[in-house]
Amino acid sequence: MSTLYLVGLGLGPGDMSPLAVEMVGRCRRTFCETYTSLIPALDLDELKETLGTPVQRLDRGRVEGVEILLNALETGDTALLVPGDPMISTTHITLRVAAAESGHASRIIHSSSIMSAAIGESCLTATRFGRMATVSFMRSKQPYDVLADNRRAGLHTLFLLDVDEEAGRYMSVAQALDSLVSLEEEHGLGVIDDATVAIGMARLGSEDQVVEAGSVAGLLESDLGPPPHCLAIPGDVHFSEREALRAVLGARI
Repeated sequence: MSTLYLVGLGLGPGDMSPLAVEMVGRCRRTFCETYTSLIPALDLDELKETLGTPVQRLDRGRVEGVEILLNALETGDTALLVPGDPMISTTHITLRVAAAESGHASRIIHSSSIMSAAIGESCLTATRFGRMATVSFMRSKQPYDVLADNRRAGLHTLFLLDVDEEAGRYMSVAQALDSLVSLEEEHGLGVIDDATVAIGMARLGSEDQVVEAGSVAGLLESDLGPPPHCLAIPGDVHFSEREALRAVLGARI
């Protein structure tokens, strides 16, 4: 029996833990996927040098097809490197199921996640967030419904923004807000308008990260720079959160 290691790369090349490096070093084959998120400073050649082992990049089809990973497991322990934390905003549970059904074990080596980073940088309290959603290039009402449900409950909403690695498209905060405002115009539930406070975040964990709090109208006109981006929209704001938003992010709230 071999083990499939799902190894978190974190938010940047330096986020891999010593345990992660050690586990990868034990593996016969090492793969990497970058379609679930973007790590701007990731250099595959530097990663190979750090790990001391070849790293093969896989596209979405080859990961979700699972055959290449199952075949590798037949020869020994296998690692799949994943941006962020391996099980956050991914469908990689299917890989664990496939490994188990083929008689192999699996183990997650956790790392920093966009979820914890975005919540921390937003100056909002983690326990006051509701359901998370993804705003995708394929127009869907789902993120708007999530926002509506959360705001009715007084909860904050974190939006992850679409990554289309093959097409080289990465959704910006302005594009996500434009989609949500368009859905508001269509469905009229009163959950977002130009004056709604939002928090746009870009390249979290990097030296040039940007966190900007302001109105939807302001963020629609704001350029937060290169991807990846994410977005938070507050629900009912506690006085301590309001103080932090004003003092740390300069929000007018």
